Amino acid sequence: MDKDNDELDQLFYELMEDDDEETFIQGMYQHAMHIDKHLSRSEYRQPAMTGLEWVHTKLGNRKQYYNMFRMNPNMFHKLHDVLVDSYGLKSTSKSTSIEALGLFL
Repeated sequence: MDKDNDELDQLFYELMEDDDEETFIQGMYQHAMHIDKHLSRSEYRQPAMTGLEWVHTKLGNRKQYYNMFRMNPNMFHKLHDVLVDSYGLKSTSKSTSIEALGLFL
């Protein structure tokens, strides 16, 4: 990002030194288009549900669950238990182990 800013600053200074008004206006237009395209961000959207809620919603409907994960809920829980007991899958402050497995699959 700093490289882009340095390049834009260099372009801006070159345009300021140029005596040709048309070149300056074209350069400023390109600069404005770059800012509009790359530096304008929309507001952060709040998700309708957390990842854990989404996994539990899918667990509640066997057909949806199978379509999403290609296994039944009992198999999912067995896989979760194996990963936790034998391979060290752990919950973190940001997600539970069930959520992590569900989102991974």
